[in-house]
Amino acid sequence: MKVLTMQLLSTVVMDTVAYGGAACGIVIALNNALNNLRQGQVSRQGAIILILLAASYFLPMRQLGSYFHIGMNGMKASDHIFAFLDLPEKAAGQTSLPKKWP
Repeated sequence: MKVLTMQLLSTVVMDTVAYGGAACGIVIALNNALNNLRQGQVSRQGAIILILLAASYFLPMRQLGSYFHIGMNGMKASDHIFAFLDLPEKAAGQTSLPKKWP
């Protein structure tokens, strides 16, 4: 549960930075692209490409953080598996049945 809480908080921070940065980038690129489009320095297709590139600039950081958390969940699961496998076993013939056996 502790890992899940940390993952959720970290994802909220990464989403805020990634999507907030993407939104700021879109606004700046849109402003610059429209100004350059009005002045004739860039074509309409160039302005659209600038806007789309600004939107995808921060998203790889968010994806990397997501992969990190997936890996950490896998490592925590493997710790539980290895802890289970390391449990001591009773020797053969030392297991007793319950007294009320049908």
